Amino acid sequence: MAKGMRVKLVYEVSQDPDTGVEVTRLTPPEVTCHRNYFYQKCFTHDGSKLLFAGEFDGNWNYYLLDIAAAEAVQLTEGTGDNTFGGFLSPDDKSLYYVKNERTLLEVNLETLVEREVYRVPTDWVGYGTWVANSDCTKLVGIEISKDDWVPLNDWKIFHDFFHKGPNCRLLRVDLQTGESAVIHQEKNWLGHPIYRPFDDNTVAFCHEGPHDLVDARMWMVNEDGSNVRKVKEHAEGESCTHEFWVPNGSSLMYVSYLKGQQGRTIYSYNPDSGINEEVMQMPACSHLMSNFDGTLLVGDGSGTPVDVKDTSGYTIDNDPYLYAFDVAKKAYFRVARHDTSWATFANSRQVTHPHPSFTPDDSAILFSSDKDGKPALYIAKMPANPELIPA
Repeated sequence: MAKGMRVKLVYEVSQDPDTGVEVTRLTPPEVTCHRNYFYQKCFTHDGSKLLFAGEFDGNWNYYLLDIAAAEAVQLTEGTGDNTFGGFLSPDDKSLYYVKNERTLLEVNLETLVEREVYRVPTDWVGYGTWVANSDCTKLVGIEISKDDWVPLNDWKIFHDFFHKGPNCRLLRVDLQTGESAVIHQEKNWLGHPIYRPFDDNTVAFCHEGPHDLVDARMWMVNEDGSNVRKVKEHAEGESCTHEFWVPNGSSLMYVSYLKGQQGRTIYSYNPDSGINEEVMQMPACSHLMSNFDGTLLVGDGSGTPVDVKDTSGYTIDNDPYLYAFDVAKKAYFRVARHDTSWATFANSRQVTHPHPSFTPDDSAILFSSDKDGKPALYIAKMPANPELIPA
């Protein structure tokens, strides 16, 4: 298959056995398909089309699904697509993604013509998820020294890579000219660069690695490289993970958990005041994402985290549910079972992760799961009258 080819999908609609909500599997369980990273734009503004990754021809490439027509058009081809980091532009006209850890490309969604925006220098490797500002005029990304780089295909390599102390740099790239500038650089594994929405001066990033070993997970820096500061000083036995900006830019939210405890805590950090505030307790979810204004959150129940060193100290029961959180009421409810395995699959640590997020109208939740075979995409409708559980 090649760019422009169309794939007709046959949806499978069922009722969740525990909550009764309608769950639709969009992609076939015999073909590996997954969504992009949970804070990257995947739906068109009106919710009618969905960006996803599929292995319909032996390569993991990007597709754009017309949800009503159940037909997907292939946007990219060949090997080397970073199928987690790509995103749709705010005007729904372009896809941006990195290929072969080397080239940042823009795909015109109407003509499918590709434009090279930026090429990573030969001594460096483009790593992880690259995230645009609200106007989509520039993005921030991470480059790792080629001398230090190894493909991070499993969790053992993930742990080993942390101890290497790789030379990393956080950079910004102009999406029109391709001009780049280094914002911050250190001999420390850096990841998850994210512009604060509607505030280009503020960039969040993380110190990556086993959560119980990093000095402090979350950091911020001004776009000019000044004022590098910690978001939170970790308490004894505390790990933090999966931070994201509320899409309206009001706060940075993240998950905190303590050694020996089953539950976790949702926190919100106000970058203007520098105050961390506990939002509510929650079940043992891994990823967390909000709707536009942060009034609703969604999380994916998980088991013992694999991204810590002391797994015995952080052992928890597996939780197979998607949860929604009502921030004002400080309560949550089960939406549906995701029942994913969380297993490393096809040399990917991420492809079986649910990575849930809301549809543009907050009426449903998109997620990935391998519960029916290979990883596939699902949409679960929000329950009409959920049974609220106080946090």
